[in-house]
Amino acid sequence: MKIVKKTLEQSQVELTVELSLEETQPFVDKAAKRIAHEVNIKGFRKGKVPYEILKQQVGEQVIYEEAFADIVEDSLQKALKKENLNIAARPKIDREKLAPGNPVVYKAVLALMPTVVLGEYKNLKSRKGTVVLDQKKYEKTLADLRKMRAKEKLVVRTAKKGDKVLIDFVVKVDGVAIEHGSAQKQHLVLGESQMIPGFEDNVVGMKQNEEKDFEVTFPKDYKKELANKKAKVHVKVHGVYELELPELDDNLAKELNFESLKKLEEEIRQNIEREIKQEVEQKFAENIIDELIAMSKFDALPPQLIAEETDKMLHEIEHEVGKQGLKFEDYLTHLKKTKEELRQDFNPKAQDRIKAALVLRAIAQAEDIKATVVEVDKEINDTKKVYEKMPNNAEIIKQIDSLAFRIQLENQIIHRKIFEKLEEFTKK
Repeated sequence: MKIVKKTLEQSQVELTVELSLEETQPFVDKAAKRIAHEVNIKGFRKGKVPYEILKQQVGEQVIYEEAFADIVEDSLQKALKKENLNIAARPKIDREKLAPGNPVVYKAVLALMPTVVLGEYKNLKSRKGTVVLDQKKYEKTLADLRKMRAKEKLVVRTAKKGDKVLIDFVVKVDGVAIEHGSAQKQHLVLGESQMIPGFEDNVVGMKQNEEKDFEVTFPKDYKKELANKKAKVHVKVHGVYELELPELDDNLAKELNFESLKKLEEEIRQNIEREIKQEVEQKFAENIIDELIAMSKFDALPPQLIAEETDKMLHEIEHEVGKQGLKFEDYLTHLKKTKEELRQDFNPKAQDRIKAALVLRAIAQAEDIKATVVEVDKEINDTKKVYEKMPNNAEIIKQIDSLAFRIQLENQIIHRKIFEKLEEFTKK
């Protein structure tokens, strides 16, 4: 195998690889066997067609085409090892020569793993925030639980704040109903600010079967096409319901499957504190990464690596949009962007994500941070225990036992250890 290496800009190299007939023949033979199992040739069983006959029937070039991917996969790995190259993205392969009876020649443009020169990462200025119970959130959660168990009573009087009303409404701007701006038999609790400012205030004082027209103004921070615009609203009230809230006591707690009000309050506090702790840790991690990127020096990022990361980000947002039951095309229409424009918008963030991964990888190497076999095995066993008693768990257990899941856990353990180490440095 002959290899010619050419250094390119932006952390890239180009390898021109040439393989002799002898080197490619095993792959050609394997390709011929695969094709022989697929084609029907009179007088021969599938998979038992001699090479010369197969060549006459399908053409030798077809056999070489079938063999090319295997030739590249095997030879490129050997070339990378020989040239001691560590690549960071999928290679771009161009065929130079692929013809029967000739050496196979191809070019591979490779994105090299950019090198990182770490700054003084042992002297980080970032500090982790403290976990403090959000008292307002705690009180709101209790209030919401009471509302969930509230009893409704149809009343014959005007509506007031705290009541639930059943209404039809339509909101128009310039005489045209806005998108999602109308509904029939819609429940609305007055005073919870679920609607445009001024909407609920105008419904207060209305009674059953009453209709009313009034005007509201969209807030300046509303979506661009409606911000600061005036709208005309028509509302019809079908019913006014007084909400009878239950007492906040042991009886309510038991309805919610808790032993007592004290146990319920403890659970709510713990859940809120857990959420706040996650937020604090996430913010701390973001601050550390920003600080590490700012103090470190990076080689130029290869275009292929940036393209792969932007593709990944697009896939992530498509997945999230799909989970919400929306079409990605409608999401793009709402943003007034094409997919390519959104890709361009993601470019700076994609580069930051790549730099974050690179700098954390460099710290793991500098601090010799690894995940041991024992640690990974424990995580796998703990994960299995969660699903062992669940019905129809065979597929999940199979995934847990897969190599891909093991690698994922290994990376998670290393990531956790890196931040534990970095947190130690912030305490010095």
